[in-house]
Amino acid sequence: MFIKSGSLATVLLVGSALILGGCGAEAPEDESGSDEAVELGSTEQAVYIGWTAYTSEERPPIVCDGGSLPTQAQCNGSYCDNMRLNCQDSGAYRGGSYWTPYFSDNGIPVFRLCDPGYWMTGIACTGQYCDNLSLQCTYMSGISPKNCFWSGWHSEENTGLLNFGPGVYPTGAWCRGDYCDDIKYYLCQP
Repeated sequence: MFIKSGSLATVLLVGSALILGGCGAEAPEDESGSDEAVELGSTEQAVYIGWTAYTSEERPPIVCDGGSLPTQAQCNGSYCDNMRLNCQDSGAYRGGSYWTPYFSDNGIPVFRLCDPGYWMTGIACTGQYCDNLSLQCTYMSGISPKNCFWSGWHSEENTGLLNFGPGVYPTGAWCRGDYCDDIKYYLCQP
């Protein structure tokens, strides 16, 4: 069988999309009581190494894929409306994942922590200016969270960039201010 090199790339790309199409964790339910589920991120929204695309209420969730974990978070737009993560290889192997229930600055609770042994690997949001947040939590074999602490608050002001620091990764997040304008992360050493 003869396939042109351009056609082979198309076949491989389509085949990969079909294989990956069924993969993914279940999307979080919106606590507002509506049946509207968060649309799972496409392959463009999940990255193994580097910055994810931005997420917001009108965009799919963002996810660090494979064995990667976030090392930085950044947001821009009014009230930290658009958020993204910088994903770096953790040296661990990815296990099962789940999405937390949504949380917000005007609800109880105002934060979510991943279950013991799980790490934050993604973010989804709903509501005006990304007001309601949900975290993807993933079990990473070979590493367990220890020596945890809360980061400082960050928002879109002053580049909106938060470096988590060397050798620490998030296992939760907290927000405050109108529309969850200020966010901090619960960081742990592996």
